[in-house]
Amino acid sequence: MANYYVLLTDYGKSFIANAQANTQLELTHVVLGDANNQPYLPESRLNKTTLLNQVSKLPIASIKVVNETTAEVTAVVPSNVGGWNLHEVGITDKRGKLVYIGNFHGGYRPTLTEGAGGDMELVFTITANNLATVVIEMDGSTLYAHKKWIQNHLLDLIFPIGCKYWTASALNPEPLFTEAFGKQTYWRQLTGVQLVSVDPNNPVINDYGMVAGNIPLVATPNDKPKQYTHYTSYCWERYDPDAPIRHNGISTRNNTHKFK
Repeated sequence: MANYYVLLTDYGKSFIANAQANTQLELTHVVLGDANNQPYLPESRLNKTTLLNQVSKLPIASIKVVNETTAEVTAVVPSNVGGWNLHEVGITDKRGKLVYIGNFHGGYRPTLTEGAGGDMELVFTITANNLATVVIEMDGSTLYAHKKWIQNHLLDLIFPIGCKYWTASALNPEPLFTEAFGKQTYWRQLTGVQLVSVDPNNPVINDYGMVAGNIPLVATPNDKPKQYTHYTSYCWERYDPDAPIRHNGISTRNNTHKFK
């Protein structure tokens, strides 16, 4: 037997053994635990319906029946879930009871702020006599489609085409957005733009209409300069390189050059 595996619990065995033709096993979640940092073998807790110390509960993404006695259960651990050592795993039904219980290698799962490498997919191969006749299959394509739609549209909702991005850096922000959203974007610098700002707590810039920049030296504390040094900030605009461009009333498309 492998070092890390899942086994059918006593509760799961009883459910499957007593399942009738109109009774099906509805697996709903994958649960994760740290076992209070005291690892154990699944055989020692087959009579339990909960993990020793559950730290996370994930919806099952898909269930695929492989053959009469085998199925594959998939769940995804999001990149923002972590901060503990993963020692125990389980699969629960709609009642929240463990149908399968397993162990894991105890590796530390970092959070996103600690440098997590992204989402982690868990795939469990589960077995039981007549499993195919009682387990309910779940197609994860709809779930993944929704997730992909969100990934593709979230950037456009937050930073739509034409959005202005102010930064103190003269570097094109394109790599920053590509890394954050996993989608190629195009940004162009707007020149001749002045950032107008006001700080009601600063007597030097407490009037609207002053151009923000480096606060210059003034003759007296009450003296207010009319204007500040220009171009201390950089303004970038998101644009679509394939959008129609109108020139002398003729609509064309720019498919040749992409300026970043």
